[in-house]
Amino acid sequence: MVALNIVEESNARIKHVPSELVAVFVGATNGVGETTASSVYHRKVQGGRQPNTAFVFIQRDTGLMRNVDAVCNEIRKKEKVVNLLFLSVGTLEVDGKTEEGLHYASALTIYARNRFITNLLPLLQQAQSLRRVVSVYGATFEGQIRMDDFKAASLNPMAKQSHTASVTTLALEAHHRFALEVSFVLNFPGSVKSGIDRGSIGPLMRTLKTIFKSIGAAGGHSAGGSGRPTPLLVY
Repeated sequence: MVALNIVEESNARIKHVPSELVAVFVGATNGVGETTASSVYHRKVQGGRQPNTAFVFIQRDTGLMRNVDAVCNEIRKKEKVVNLLFLSVGTLEVDGKTEEGLHYASALTIYARNRFITNLLPLLQQAQSLRRVVSVYGATFEGQIRMDDFKAASLNPMAKQSHTASVTTLALEAHHRFALEVSFVLNFPGSVKSGIDRGSIGPLMRTLKTIFKSIGAAGGHSAGGSGRPTPLLVY
């Protein structure tokens, strides 16, 4: 992984920021998404464009595809283009189904992310400068795709991660075939101290929380530190 000081030096050399930047962050209430949104905002402020900068918060459970469609419809009514779609929504929950019958974790990381891309791709294609999709997940941790359990409902955490990473990689490649003018990036920022485990219950989740907290204490990035490299991906 590239050292943080090198990333910061590279970020400092970024001079051009689109004057009319429309960015959609899915899952930016905490962690990587939140700090990336903050980083993009401050970079626009430094470029002297603060008066035109506005945040619109849309609160929905994106584990439900009908909610994803509703959010996208709301965006389409307000915006003619989208420059950046940043996807970091996820959970450490390993059990449970949504009202629509999807495994909850996969509903967020596989189904919702791809539905956001499909719904908003026409707006991304209309952008005149920056056109980019960034998905934050286990890049370089791809593994076997389990077609017998595509929702990954019964896979152990490691198998689920490699399965989902592979599905995400192939899905981004498939989207790119229909929109060659749009950039697609899969990113893995490393272990991040964030709130992804909030609301998780059960003995297995308590064990996973302990493991992730131990990893984070040993060498995990702070949420702010993880968000600093992302201008490299955004611009």
